[in-house]
Amino acid sequence: MTENIQNIIFDLGGVIVDFAKDKWIDAFHSLGFSNFEEMMKDQDTKSVFNQFELGLISSEQFCKTIKYYCNPRTTEKEVEDAWNMLLAGIPRHRLSKLLSLRDHYVVYLVSNTNVLHWNHTKDNYFNYHGFTIKDYFESMFLSFEMNQKKPEAGIYHSILARTGIMPYNTLYLDDIEENCATAAKLGFKTHLVTPDEDWTELFPEPSVVY
Repeated sequence: MTENIQNIIFDLGGVIVDFAKDKWIDAFHSLGFSNFEEMMKDQDTKSVFNQFELGLISSEQFCKTIKYYCNPRTTEKEVEDAWNMLLAGIPRHRLSKLLSLRDHYVVYLVSNTNVLHWNHTKDNYFNYHGFTIKDYFESMFLSFEMNQKKPEAGIYHSILARTGIMPYNTLYLDDIEENCATAAKLGFKTHLVTPDEDWTELFPEPSVVY
């Protein structure tokens, strides 16, 4: 799979960062948002969740909107804390693998994410042993900064335009089949990361131990 590969593009959530979806849903249920899970599945472009990932509303606007669906005394801080319950951290062997991959490949990140999840992730999960988020990736492409989302082809075209890389020697890893399908149509080599898969085993060279 890695033969003739020069670049690797990683998705973030569900690939690098583990999710705790049950805790996330329970956190909002405890705030009185009983149909949170159903609303999260709404892919309408006008939904508050979609607008937040596209960077069309601020974190303050997002939290105020979500408060409407919760118990009357719910604070914006409680909404923010519940929102970040989705994120369960990054195993250290993945961090070591990402660092070692930079000795062999140009490594990028692309993510459908929002400013709250992004800040929580970069501030809590990548800062260890003196490293920061910038040590792991050549460039990072975030939906809320680009106003573009996967699986639309536009975000992949933007990555190609900004980096100058070629799809045919680039491996793209994502946990969403639709995202991989779009990338494959554009010529990327893709790998769908399945639940409980350890994708680090795709790259047998030793990881640097920190």
